[in-house]
Amino acid sequence: MSLLLADSTLPTDPSTWPPWALPAIGGGLGGLVLLIFVIKLVGGGARRRKARKKGGGPEEDLAAYPPPPPGRARVRVRGMPVRVRLAVLAPLGRGNVVDPDQAEMLLDQVLHGLGGAARADKARVRAWPAQLSASGFAPTFLRTTERPEPEGRPSRWILVCGPARAGARQIAVGLALLADQPNSLGNVILTPEQWYDALRVESAPA
Repeated sequence: MSLLLADSTLPTDPSTWPPWALPAIGGGLGGLVLLIFVIKLVGGGARRRKARKKGGGPEEDLAAYPPPPPGRARVRVRGMPVRVRLAVLAPLGRGNVVDPDQAEMLLDQVLHGLGGAARADKARVRAWPAQLSASGFAPTFLRTTERPEPEGRPSRWILVCGPARAGARQIAVGLALLADQPNSLGNVILTPEQWYDALRVESAPA
């Protein structure tokens, strides 16, 4: 296209141009528009991925998670039996850390039996950096944990998150729970006092 426009022998009156001129210019402009669209699409996707990861841990694609091992569900959220597939733990306050090897113990301190249920379900454990804001953890966890279904559609996945008490300390906890059937529970954001009301853990089989 640039060569065509730079050609000084091309008449300035478009009505006198040769038959091939207008299609050539149109094709060049169409290609330019397509190129700009692709660049914006790729760049926008990269910006969205960066925004989703900012302030938290790695992005979790729940569609890529394997099914839980054979066994029965020991955890219930709002009365619905679920399997624990992901547990995210993050300390609250500058300079604090969470040891992933202590995840089962910490979850049991949040809710008795929760750590054992996560271990039985072979849940993935993620230790996130310290969170300076207890209220900021939930939006970050929900933004970086992606269900396979579009937003607003029923899903087998239920995301439960919020600050919680683990013994004498306070941590942030995010759980990805898998139900047997699609449901509309969606996202459940809890305060430290609500964990015992929203979740129930059955005893391990003898």
